[in-house]
Formats: sequence, structure tokens, C-alpha cells
Amino acid sequence: MNTQSLAHVRLDNVRKLEGFVAKDYPPQQEGQWIEMIVRGFFTSDQKEFYDYMKQTSSIFLNNIQWAHQVNNFLILIHQDQTADVYVNDFPIIYEGMLKRNCQAGEMLRLQDIADIRSLKFPGIEINKTDNVILSFRWGWKFGLFFDLMQWEKGHCLDIDSLHRELGWHYKRLMFQSEYAVLENRPTFQQMLGDGWFPFVQIIGGEFAELSRFYKDKFLSSTTQFVNRFNKDRIMRFVDRWWNNRFFEQKKSIILAGVEAYLTNTQAGFINCIKNLTSEIEGIIQLHHAHQDATKASLRHVELAQHLKKAAEKKFDSIEPLSFPEEFCRYINEIFLKGFDLETGNIDLSRHTALHGVAKPEDYTKVKALQCIFMLDQMYFYLS
Repeated sequence: MNTQSLAHVRLDNVRKLEGFVAKDYPPQQEGQWIEMIVRGFFTSDQKEFYDYMKQTSSIFLNNIQWAHQVNNFLILIHQDQTADVYVNDFPIIYEGMLKRNCQAGEMLRLQDIADIRSLKFPGIEINKTDNVILSFRWGWKFGLFFDLMQWEKGHCLDIDSLHRELGWHYKRLMFQSEYAVLENRPTFQQMLGDGWFPFVQIIGGEFAELSRFYKDKFLSSTTQFVNRFNKDRIMRFVDRWWNNRFFEQKKSIILAGVEAYLTNTQAGFINCIKNLTSEIEGIIQLHHAHQDATKASLRHVELAQHLKKAAEKKFDSIEPLSFPEEFCRYINEIFLKGFDLETGNIDLSRHTALHGVAKPEDYTKVKALQCIFMLDQMYFYLS
């Protein structure tokens, strides 16, 4: 063993690793087939994590005096059966998209992040023939990634794809609460029915907090939640909209709707909703016309799909935190929901508001704020 620094150890004569046995097997019999896991990602929420971590540590970390203090490690196993082990202090950066402007050296919070695309290690070279094991910590949880497939002759890493996949795993751990809500279908469907979505402005803690009100049946707490979005907070992100050409063209109309909301009156909420529901469609149509001036305006059934394609082009990460697939369904099922006067199905939507059949009591502060959040979501989608 050649110790180069506290954060970097070089190991020689590393045994060839084939992978981890996928499950328990009865006593080995000659010719028995077994399944091996050679590539995967596990979190400290899973039992397998501890089995794989214990075995990895016994091979690569036991010679490190302070192994019990390890929070992150990166192990690169080379074809000559040497390995570079980086522990704790090695640089980790991720490429992300922010919700707000920032300056070099500024401290960011989870609430500032709109998406993460890749995870990289500046100054550390990963060869396309390396086997890779990475463990990282976020909060009180750990993630473990390994790719041991490069022992096979001719099999090579796609380094760019590796960075993007690691970014995805890092993002899944950072925003585990948001993903957990989406995977809890009963709670998420109830929230959708009330017009809530993991809007960009509330991911990073607040959307998960809102979901707990639903799970714990404390829906009265949503009033305090909505009241957090006062004039200062709303205008901080609304003022960015005018950097977008499509929003800027509609500034006076959109701003009238936002200012109506900020009056904090029933009349203001009505005017906000009446105003912004039409402008949500209008901005999509403007973007469509800019993309293809030769094609007629979009039909209502095409609006959400156009947004989805625009978002997938801009958020080219794996499973974007803007959730374009889910937002497409939200637009179709909530915002563009139809109505039926005979059955009394006249829930507030774009159609019931513009056709004048929505009930006055449905023009609430919550629905008005959701219109503002929808516009903000589109600001991140359309460029």
C-alpha cells in the first residue's frame, strides 16, 4: 500500500471482482447457476446496502486508520489490478440548474436547485476501462453505486453517461422526499385533485411538507402554507419571467393577474384566475408559433404535449425535477379538465373559468396561487 495523501490511497494486487451474489443459495452443488449483480445503486434504506458496503469496506478501506469516519469514497479499480481509493476530501461537483440568480462562492440551499444533470470529480481521471465504486452521503442517508463490468474484455465505460447517471442517483437521494410523494399514488392523486403538483418553486422541502398535511389529514394547514407566498417571495421569481421573450410579450397582462392576487381579496383571486388561465394557453401558443411559424395554432389537446417536448429538450437530465411527463398529465387532467353541466361536473379549470360556468366559491386563493405556479413552471420549460 502506498499512501499518497489522507484522501488518496493506492492499492496493489487487488483481486478481480466479479460482482455481488444476488440472493441466498442452498449449499453449492456442482454446476449450479447463480445470479450476480455487477452494476447497481443502493441506498441506506435497503438491506443490501449494508451487505455490499461491509464487503467493499473490508477489501478497500480496512487499511485506512480512520475508516469509521468515512462519509464519501470513490474507488477506481484498474485493469492492472491496482486501485485508487479516494476518501472524504476528494472534490465532488454537480452540474445543476438554479431557481434564482447567484454569484461565485455563494452558499446555496436545496430549495435553490431546480435540477441536477451530472456528478463529476475534478482532478480525478476515470478511465473507460476502470471499474467504479462510489459511496456518498446526503443528510443522514448514504448511496452506493458500483459498475464492475469492465473486467470483461472489450467492455468500456461511457464516461459522459456515467457522470449523468451518478448525477441522477445523487439527485434521487437529495430529493428523495419529492420522489417518494410521486410514488405514493393515493396521496399524490389526492393532491393532484386539489390542484397541487411538485412545482419548481416548492421542490426542495415544501412540496414534501405539503404532502404530509394530506397524509396526516391536516388540510387546514395548507392555509398557512399558501400564506408563505407573500408579495416579496412571489415577486422574487415573477421578476425573472420578463427575461423570457414569451413572458415579456405578455408582461402587462400577466402582471395584472399577479397584482390582483397580491390584493389578498376574493375579488383579487377571481381576477387573477380569470386573467392567468387564458395567458397560460397564450404563452404556449406564442412559443409554438416561434418554433414553427408555418403551422396553425395548437389545439387544446396539443398544448400539454408541446410543453412536455419543450421541457425534455431543456431539462436533458435523467428524470428531471421539473417532471415534464407528470406535468403533461396535470395540464390535461386538471388545468384543461372538461365540464358537464347536466351532471354538475364543473370543477374550476381553464374551460369552466373561460366559459363562465365555474362556481364563485371555487375561485380561491389556493387556485389563484396554483395558476402563478403553473406559469412559473412554464418559465423553466420554455426558452
